[in-house]
Parts: sequence; structure tokens; C-alpha cells
Amino acid sequence: TDSRCSSKTEYFDLFVDVTTAKITIPEHAKVGMAVTGFHKSLASTIVKAADKETDQGIIKVIALKTKELIAVVKQVQAQSASAPAGMERFLADVAVAEGLTS
Repeated sequence: TDSRCSSKTEYFDLFVDVTTAKITIPEHAKVGMAVTGFHKSLASTIVKAADKETDQGIIKVIALKTKELIAVVKQVQAQSASAPAGMERFLADVAVAEGLTS
């Protein structure tokens, strides 16, 4: 990880430093985001991938986790599932970011 990236907090809401396995949430994002089990699991998955995968492999892992997250958003939108505890706002933000709102 380029150490300069973590200081550019205006560019992210959640930062996973794969070298230290640390999750950083900048002040501007803390208001609407609580770190949940999902975030910790995602960070752990990315860190593990960074230890054994190429950059392309890490991108594939992140893409897979993103697809899983979008599936959860769609399930909640279809009301076939309720949002996991503490993730209501996060899932709503993901829905907006992915263009899944009407």
C-alpha cells in the first residue's frame, strides 16, 4: 500500500491497509457508517488475498465480494430479507452508488 493513499481521506469512506490489516474510516464518513461484521470480513478477505494473490487476483476477490453485497442489497429491496443489523444505512448508500434506486 502506498502510504500516501491513506492520507487522501477525501477520496474514500473506508480504507483497508493490507500491510497492517487496519480499517480506516475518515471523519466525514463516520457519521453514517458503523463498522460491522461485513466490513471486518471484507477487510480480512482483502488482507488474505493480498498475501497470496496477484493484483489481478485481489481485484477478482473484491469483485466477488461486491457481487455478494449487491445481492444482499437486491434481497433487501425485494423485501425477501431484512437488512443485517447496523447495515441499513450502508446498504442504502451502496444501492445509490450502484444505481439500484428508482
